[in-house]
Amino acid sequence: MVTVPALFVLAIVAPACVIVAVALGLKRSMHDLHVGLLGLLMGVSLTLMFTNCLKNVVGEPRPNLLARCLPVKPSHPLSDPPQGLSTVAICTQRDQAVLDEGFRSFPSGHTSLSFAGLAFLTLFLAGKLHVFDRQGHTYKPFVVFLPLLAAATVGATRLADHWHHPPD
Repeated sequence: MVTVPALFVLAIVAPACVIVAVALGLKRSMHDLHVGLLGLLMGVSLTLMFTNCLKNVVGEPRPNLLARCLPVKPSHPLSDPPQGLSTVAICTQRDQAVLDEGFRSFPSGHTSLSFAGLAFLTLFLAGKLHVFDRQGHTYKPFVVFLPLLAAATVGATRLADHWHHPPD
């Protein structure tokens, strides 16, 4: 449901636009703009690096691995290995990149990237809107936590699309 281009718009472009609007429109501070954009890009880039490293080290098969693998059809129903255990040798997929991506489920790149950008935006807005100033403005927490709701929705779509397991 969430394509890679849509993910980059949601996790990077949208938070950057909100940071620009708040820093220049609400606060009129070039320092806030500089620090906000630098923090966003630092958080997103570190998240991408750690997520991809963990995907290569930990991996884990995706729920749609069999669809990627295109396993050999057995000639006889009882010809499977003992206890149904198989290896990647049963796969007929010719594109190695498609097969390799089938073993890179953990952690979810879409979810981690969306939480990196949108959680940073949540903290940025909480600081700039003074959410915890004890003045009783109830709209502020709703505005501030909307980005986290969007990030959680991205994670839920990854489960609904059968690209990840819940622990991912």
